[in-house]
Amino acid sequence: MEGIGIEGMIVGGVGVSGIMFVLYIIVVWGTGLSMISYGIYLITSGSVAWGLVVLFIGTPIVVAFAQALFPIWLILFVIGLIVGLVRWIF
Repeated sequence: MEGIGIEGMIVGGVGVSGIMFVLYIIVVWGTGLSMISYGIYLITSGSVAWGLVVLFIGTPIVVAFAQALFPIWLILFVIGLIVGLVRWIF
C-alpha cells in the first residue's frame, strides 16, 4: 500500500465507480428505450391495444429486470473477457 498511496486508491475507486455508473445507465436506458420504440412500432402498425400494453406494462417490467440483472450480466461479461484473453494468449 506504500507505493499506491491513498490518493491513487481514491482516484481508482472513483474511476471504477464512474465506469460502472455509465454502463448501468447505458444498459437500463437502452432496454427502456427499446421497449418504448417497440410499443410505438406496434401502435403505428395498427395494434394499438398491444402497443399500449407494451408501453404501460412491459416497459417498467423490462427496466426492473435490467436493473436487477445488471450485476450478473457484468460478472458474466468480465468472465467472458478473461476467457477470451486466455484463448487469445494461448
